Amino acid sequence: MGSATTLDPDNPTVPEVPQAVTDSEFCRKPAPAPLRVCCYGSSSSLTPERYRTEARSLGYILARRGHTCVNGAGSFGCMAAMNEGAALGNGHIVGVIHEMVGSLETMFRLP
Repeated sequence: MGSATTLDPDNPTVPEVPQAVTDSEFCRKPAPAPLRVCCYGSSSSLTPERYRTEARSLGYILARRGHTCVNGAGSFGCMAAMNEGAALGNGHIVGVIHEMVGSLETMFRLP
């Protein structure tokens, strides 16, 4: 199976999901019932890569198991990484952001 590839081959900016995650038996089995899982994390561009890698893996696992990832729609940090992972896993993403906090320009966007 191997690592998940980027969403757009012309845009190599989306890091891959670790192979240990993509190859896991757990990740390949759909959940008994799909859930909407709400996960909030950092939205800072200064979030260390190790946290973004874990968030990306979580998003990928949620997507592959058939769950919808719900979060604050941040463009940076763990929230963006989780959305990247969910998108790599061909999952559904629901972004919840108050207009006082962000605008359409600051929300996570698929490449």
